Amino acid sequence: MSTRAEVYREKAIVVTSVARKDGTFGWEYTIDGADPHTSDRRGLRSEAVALAEGLNAALAQIDDDAFREFRTS
Repeated sequence: MSTRAEVYREKAIVVTSVARKDGTFGWEYTIDGADPHTSDRRGLRSEAVALAEGLNAALAQIDDDAFREFRTS
């Protein structure tokens, strides 16, 4: 299990790769310590890929939230 922490648009992101029983990996991320988001059931072949996909998902979530906030303001 590996963890990566980043800051993007003043939001703290923590992504963790999660080993699965079948030998594949998934991911979990939190943004500013909020409830965790987890990957779907599709297994990934390496921790590095899991961390990258988890980070991409977190960045997309932050951008989506910022866009929604912009549209409603």
